[in-house]
Amino acid sequence: MIAALLLTQFVSITSHATVPDTSDHLYPVDSPFYSKRYSRVRSIHAPDRPLKFVSYNIHWSENLDGVIADLKNIDSLRNADVYLLQEVAGTVGGDNTARVIAQALNLNYVYSPGCVLYGKDYGNAILSRWPLKNFYKANLPHSELNVQRTALGATVQVGDREMQALSIHLSVKFPDSVGLEHSRVDQVREAITQTNRNNLPTFFSGDFNKLNPFAWSNILGLFRDSGYVVSHGSMGWTFRDYRLPLDFAFTRGSLETVRAGNEYSAGGSDHIPIWAEVNLK
Repeated sequence: MIAALLLTQFVSITSHATVPDTSDHLYPVDSPFYSKRYSRVRSIHAPDRPLKFVSYNIHWSENLDGVIADLKNIDSLRNADVYLLQEVAGTVGGDNTARVIAQALNLNYVYSPGCVLYGKDYGNAILSRWPLKNFYKANLPHSELNVQRTALGATVQVGDREMQALSIHLSVKFPDSVGLEHSRVDQVREAITQTNRNNLPTFFSGDFNKLNPFAWSNILGLFRDSGYVVSHGSMGWTFRDYRLPLDFAFTRGSLETVRAGNEYSAGGSDHIPIWAEVNLK
């Protein structure tokens, strides 16, 4: 246990060191939001098949061509109904890579940065073949001084049904990183509070930066107490540098996971994308 906690602290420190000391700007919770429709899907009925979800931390959009190739060509990732992306970059107040991906894949998208880092907008995105509406963002408490961590949510209109998708990216290091990590719990709780704005079935996924395995039970307990079940749990590592399981997915309401997995053949990021096929009952 002591060795694992020391590894947790080491990974936190080395990961944290890659983030600049100060950010150029922190965005408020109610802005900005960028969105556009590129999808050609106009069905008035929900499909009679499982919905496919993909969650992917795309590492500052550094290998955009590689990410697009992953999502276009790999069977487990291609033709998903909803993509949840983290570490999406954009020009400050201007264009962003979520739009580029959405246009390349003929998807609708919403993107909302939490802050400006290294001179670029930095945040989460949701892409969908179905219409997106009712966007909202949660600015997560206990974020690093230089990074505003966020969760981005949207209603997905799947034919004649509605559901909710949320893309989250938690902080790397907290003051209580060695211990029970109540700060990490607080970040997840804030995002769950936002999903409670309605009673829609919800797919909740992203990069949880799980560095302390002994505190993870607190996160799982919070989800369980909030009516969520694990859609994609610790099914292997999702972060290349240390082979740690950092990315997870949860569902609530009339969503039932049929299959889920990691896609290790993807090469567009330092994270491994996760996917799930889910019945909307």
